[in-house]
Amino acid sequence: MGKNKVNQLDAKKLLKENLLVLPVVAEMLEAKTNLGKGEIETPKEIKEIDALIFSRGRLNAQFFRGNRSLFVVPSWVERMLHPKSKGVVSLGHCASFINTNYRNWVAFGGVNCHSEGIVTDRGLVVPLNNGYGILTGLFDGEKVYFSSSDGKNVQTLLEGHLPIIVNEWELDGEKIYQTVYAGKQLEKEIGVLQFRKNKKNKGKLLVSLRPFNQEGVFLIH
Repeated sequence: MGKNKVNQLDAKKLLKENLLVLPVVAEMLEAKTNLGKGEIETPKEIKEIDALIFSRGRLNAQFFRGNRSLFVVPSWVERMLHPKSKGVVSLGHCASFINTNYRNWVAFGGVNCHSEGIVTDRGLVVPLNNGYGILTGLFDGEKVYFSSSDGKNVQTLLEGHLPIIVNEWELDGEKIYQTVYAGKQLEKEIGVLQFRKNKKNKGKLLVSLRPFNQEGVFLIH
């Protein structure tokens, strides 16, 4: 029986047993088929990814362990470290800390554009890949509130030629609508961040650059 026919039978068996068949890279497939037949070298690309993930996680663990109370951190950090959270983890004995539980963000970009940004479910905007974050806040004259931790935030993805992401942030009856999209203007790639309030005389809108993104700490140069 040919090799291709055997693979087809294996796939049919997995589907019959309701097991998910995932596509794998050629190196991983080769490693699987050569188990027990000799030493298999881990692909260079996988080693580089592992090193990047661990180094980022190491920086996150060191930073958030002692500085979380001094900064307005991303919502995923608060949720992963809050003792009552369903996705709580402990930093006490963690050598690495990465966002494993709240990876629910939406990407945006323009047609024929190379840049790609993201918006998290709580409205943190990261305009460039692996870059800084832009966070919305509201000052009522006494206290500052942030969309990442206060009030209710509902995200909507509008249909159209471009990804248009709208976050509706509601706080004490006041709503702020944040709209994000990207495109090209005169052959230059641009990102657009718009705000709209339902009440004009209550609170002042704040927009701040944050040294964090959906993956962790990022230094603003």
